[in-house]
Amino acid sequence: MAACHHEDMSGELTSLYDEFLNEHDNIAPDADELYDIFINLIDTWGCRSELPTLLCPLCQLKYVANNDVLRYLLQRMNRTYTSVCEGIRKTHGENPAVFYQSIKDIKLNVV
Repeated sequence: MAACHHEDMSGELTSLYDEFLNEHDNIAPDADELYDIFINLIDTWGCRSELPTLLCPLCQLKYVANNDVLRYLLQRMNRTYTSVCEGIRKTHGENPAVFYQSIKDIKLNVV
């Protein structure tokens, strides 16, 4: 697979990252947002299909999007999204506040 014709991605990537920080009150992006920044850069250059696997943070699983984690967990649990939601409603339907309290400290986007 041919390498992208742009030799140095760091300047534009840094610029996109800084732009993100400015738009989000200097709060660092989570993994999904970093993915979006990276894809935006690749799409801007028009070389997504030419990017070597070794340079792709997605191909290397350096960043895993929340939706991909959810799909993986559903597959590992042999459950569907709908069945998990039904289970939540069945268990916590009368008191949703208890459900939200029980999950509020679970950290997402830990890289």
